[in-house]
Amino acid sequence: MNITLRALVCFVFVCSGGMLACGDGGDKPADESQDAGISDTGTMADTGGPADAGSGDIGNDGDAGQPPLDLTVPMGPGEVRAGRITRDDELIGGALPKGQVGDFKIYNSKIRVVIEGARPSDGWGVYGGTIADADIVRAPEDPGQGLFGEYFFGFGVRLLDPESVEAINDGGEGQPAVIRAVGPDKGLPFIETTPFGQVLEDTPLETTITTDYVLAPDSDVLEVRTSFAYGGKRPVDLVNNFHAFFMGDGLKYFATGSGFDAEAVKNKLPLVVLAGNEVSYGFFGEDGDMTVLLRYEGMVFSTVADLHANPKEVLEFRRFIAIGGGGADSVLRAYNKWAGTAGLGRVAGKVLAADGVTPVPGARIHVLDNAGAAGKNHATQTVAGADGASSVEVPAGEYRLVPFADGHDFAAGEAVTVSAGQDAARDLVLPGAGAVEFAVTGDGGAAMPAKLAFDRHEGRVVPGPGFGEQVWDSGHQWVAYSATGSGRVELPAGTYTVTVGRGFEYEINEQDFALATGQTVGVQAALARAVDTIGYVSSDFHIHALASPDSDVPFTDRVASAAAEGVEAPVATEHDFIKDWTPAAEVLGVTGWVHPIVGSEITTYVYGHFNAWPLVPAPAAVNDGAFVWYEKMAPELLAEMAAYPGQPVVQVNHPRTQSIGGYFSAVGYDRAAGSFEKPDNWSEQFDLIEIINGGGIDTALKETLPDWYSFLNRGHRFVGSSGSDVHDLLGSVGTVRNWIASGTDSPGAFDVLELARNSRAMKMIVSTGPFVTASIGGKTFGEVAAVSGGQVDLAIKVQAPSWMDVNTLKVVANGEEVHVQALDDTTADPQNPVVRFDGVLPFTPAADTWYVVLVSGDRGREPVQSARSFAFTNPIFADVDGNGAFDAPVK
Repeated sequence: MNITLRALVCFVFVCSGGMLACGDGGDKPADESQDAGISDTGTMADTGGPADAGSGDIGNDGDAGQPPLDLTVPMGPGEVRAGRITRDDELIGGALPKGQVGDFKIYNSKIRVVIEGARPSDGWGVYGGTIADADIVRAPEDPGQGLFGEYFFGFGVRLLDPESVEAINDGGEGQPAVIRAVGPDKGLPFIETTPFGQVLEDTPLETTITTDYVLAPDSDVLEVRTSFAYGGKRPVDLVNNFHAFFMGDGLKYFATGSGFDAEAVKNKLPLVVLAGNEVSYGFFGEDGDMTVLLRYEGMVFSTVADLHANPKEVLEFRRFIAIGGGGADSVLRAYNKWAGTAGLGRVAGKVLAADGVTPVPGARIHVLDNAGAAGKNHATQTVAGADGASSVEVPAGEYRLVPFADGHDFAAGEAVTVSAGQDAARDLVLPGAGAVEFAVTGDGGAAMPAKLAFDRHEGRVVPGPGFGEQVWDSGHQWVAYSATGSGRVELPAGTYTVTVGRGFEYEINEQDFALATGQTVGVQAALARAVDTIGYVSSDFHIHALASPDSDVPFTDRVASAAAEGVEAPVATEHDFIKDWTPAAEVLGVTGWVHPIVGSEITTYVYGHFNAWPLVPAPAAVNDGAFVWYEKMAPELLAEMAAYPGQPVVQVNHPRTQSIGGYFSAVGYDRAAGSFEKPDNWSEQFDLIEIINGGGIDTALKETLPDWYSFLNRGHRFVGSSGSDVHDLLGSVGTVRNWIASGTDSPGAFDVLELARNSRAMKMIVSTGPFVTASIGGKTFGEVAAVSGGQVDLAIKVQAPSWMDVNTLKVVANGEEVHVQALDDTTADPQNPVVRFDGVLPFTPAADTWYVVLVSGDRGREPVQSARSFAFTNPIFADVDGNGAFDAPVK
């Protein structure tokens, strides 16, 4: 079977659960009909490192009896240094730092990079000797901004697995500093484990790969030199040689022409740019354009030219990583210098507020080429410094400079003519804006977290996708997740409606106001607690943030959004990573509102995804101790998860999602027969089934609820649960949530282990809005109720705030609907209309029966409820035959 790397990469990222854009790969290589990977094998005859890597003082990292170099000493012009990291203060830091003591650091007066030692690596590349962190050199008092996620490259699916990493030149006497990683080729486990691993002919090369990281003084480009010395007896074609870039918080894909519009970018590019406000990275090589195979969030897969090696031949090639201080321009400038691009000029100036005097730090400056069509004319982009100043470098021509800052309308921009070799000056003035100062309080007048959505009556100001600016869903001009309930938001002038809410347990507050340029409007909003959820804690079991490769949400933003949405126990389920968000909650001061729970999503590419919580991070372990699913089938993996200390709750995520090998689809579960196409891969060592993923109510009704009913009918005590699976700030934490029985409602005091026990015991309600409780003879969810006289009296109470649409109640018994009832004013409590139903429904089953209550509405209510109203309880088991146990209806 023949397969291209493009097909493989698309498959893998569909499996990761992300939306993706797989390009057509441009012109098809002439030999693409061959199997991807290696067509012949051989043994290494000569390691053959790059001839000009430099020698220097071998072992000047402290391993040869010499004291280690101090890697905190600043480098001046003409200086560069490399050595082994021996102290924490020599690391770079950042939002998600990966460097460790024992790794290597290489730096000069402009940039600094940490290279992993010969140790396992966090992420998907798994092998060390790659870049852990990278940043520009900053003042000692400025925090590091190392947002470098992961970069690895391979020959087909073969990567360098270093046996040694060392500083072979510490940069003395003005020579470039060099860190060298040497080792054999190894397969990429997450690909080997997929069905494609059996197709790609992942044959060991039986050779040694050498990679040198080379940094010259005063350079903002790290050179990556690789040699491949082939020892085979016959020529070999190395096809589908790829680069993988997984970048971090806030970095966005930029290309000249299409700007930040990843959907419009060409598939062949001279360089890949990932730009942020504080730091940016660029990737390019000397061997021509890279063909972009996949782009999703900050993840980019690309290939370069095929390679051909004759026996005893040494192949050498170079790639380059530019590191800039924010904006695309810092990287493009480094690339132009490397490429020797001629005919460039510069434009410098400041971004000023509407008064023409006050500088605006952090404003983004977009440079549009007048010669290009709209949407295809983004020449570059940069970010203003603390004094509002910036400069850009572009080819000679006619341009328009457009400044933008959050809360402002787009400026018309300033025209400028750029001449080759000349500097031009142009200050930019932002359009005026107004401001809203808000304060949100709850019962008793105390401040509390809240979500505020601002909707502009005249139509929102929306930048085109090429600008890469924040655009909120559902027509909102701006959305604020306030952890404190107070704050200030700048907005373009206009008339607005602001909707203030805090999830499904509170009433909302809506206010209209007019905002003029330069005006500050105050919004005071009191939110009344409407729904009585005493005895239950609100949780979301499926949430992603910065530690997931397909999410760029900072931990503080994620926790703030949970607090604002009224999710008291958010579970951190980063892809194949264990991360604790408690420090973020402490920084925000919301531990009285939010108690983060540590978990992880185990992301297999064959038989689905699984969540486990609570877990304990192990910082010294790879990915903080996350479960390794490679080369394991589901029974082994689930057994390992079940055996974890403390016996965490294990949930099957989106079990019927075909594109990611959902577990029930992967094993071929036949709900009617209760059988499996692949019984060897079936295990019952899980607790929860994610019935609703995100707002997927239709999938729940058609697929996962019937699956669950089938299991319940056969005596399985799997628990019905849910998760938002939110990856960005556009989607809401708690879109669907679980209310778990708890001995206390205080987030600062509840017991996580009790929540885990109660979740496993079915003491839980799943909802996109309504709150539903039920009981039979005092017994509730997950419990067995004794029935006397053959009559089951099912007591049900339905609550929802006044703004929520709830109109139907259903009862399901042993998988069949046995009662349907309309909910309206006649069923509501006239003294408290929040109570939509409170009554007892009688049933006379002939045999033991389980009961589940469902409640629904026809619509949701943006911006506080994105999915339509829907809720279901876990089952109550009625013992009708009086034997003291529940006898499943299907034997």
